[in-house]
Parts: sequence; structure tokens; C-alpha cells
Amino acid sequence: MNPTDTVHQSAPESAPRSVLIVDDEEPLLRLMVRLLERAGYQVWAAKDGTEARALFREHAAEIDLAFIDVMHPPDAGAEDLLPELLEQKPGLDVILTSGDVLSPSLEEILNRIGGGFLRKPFASKALLRILDEMGGNQVSGSKATGRAAGRRVV
Repeated sequence: MNPTDTVHQSAPESAPRSVLIVDDEEPLLRLMVRLLERAGYQVWAAKDGTEARALFREHAAEIDLAFIDVMHPPDAGAEDLLPELLEQKPGLDVILTSGDVLSPSLEEILNRIGGGFLRKPFASKALLRILDEMGGNQVSGSKATGRAAGRRVV
């Protein structure tokens, strides 16, 4: 992600979507938090699955979307975390990110739920574009969703 990418903000018309970001690369995590907050999202950040689970238990009702790095030591990463989050909140929108290809099990989950995949490294614009495709930064009605059959890859 390039910190010089331009972020365009619009005035919120309704409540902002809330995103849980899980990434073990702390400089990237901080950059994504700043980017998404400036774009109008409410953001929860975790550097590993343990922190993500604790935040999700406490704020599951508020979190609309999970943006998860596939590998985040010391645990097994998205392979373990994603099914747990979806069990707690089946309608959760999900975007996975990695520099590698996805495992068949993660591909199957994303295809089933209509989740997205963003290959690292990525530009800020690509992150904002896939989030927009997943419903943008505003909750309208009971729940914002950009969910469609299949998986979005950027």
C-alpha cells in the first residue's frame, strides 16, 4: 500500500461501517487504520488472532466486515480465525489478504460467502475499491452488504 495514494472523503450520511483489521505487520496495520478512518470507517485493529478474537467477542454486534491477513503468527491465521468469526456472526462480510495464493479451504469459504481477496502488496485505492464493492463505508437500513455469489479479487 502506498501512503501517498489519495483518499477522497465524503460526508457520512448514515452510521459508518465498522471494520476489524487483522494483520501482524504493525506499520501496515497502522497505515490501514488511518486510511480507513479517514475514509469514514470505524476501525478495530488486531495484530494477531488472539487480539482479533477478543475484539470480536466484545464488539461483534458492531463489526460489519473483517479484513484478515491470511498469515498472522503465532496462531494458524485465517484458517482458524475465519471459521470462528463466521460461526459467531454468519452474515459477516470478509476480505482476506496475502502475498501468496489462498489455500483451497479458504477459497471455498470465500466463494461460499461471497468474500473478497486482495493480493499484497496493494495500493490504498485497491483497498478502498474492494471495500466499496463490499458495501462501502455506510450502514444503511439494518445492514450494509455488497455480498454476491462468488469471490472478488483485486
